[in-house]
Amino acid sequence: MSFSKFQGQYIKSYPFHQSQTVTETADEITVELFIKITHDFMMELLSYGEDIKVREPKILIDEMVAIHKSAVKVLLGK
Repeated sequence: MSFSKFQGQYIKSYPFHQSQTVTETADEITVELFIKITHDFMMELLSYGEDIKVREPKILIDEMVAIHKSAVKVLLGK
């Protein structure tokens, strides 16, 4: 996953997990983890809203998209 430089500084200070590795470019901070995907972890990722880009695994991306689509339906009353 990747974050803006600003948000990434927080992620560097408060890591998700001990397996976390961080790569920085001029524009973003990329975080790689080796963990089991749990509901709590997904909720943590969702808390970053538009400040996070999940890059893989596809199953996590698909689940995050489904949750966001469901939230939009609730907001629109559908």
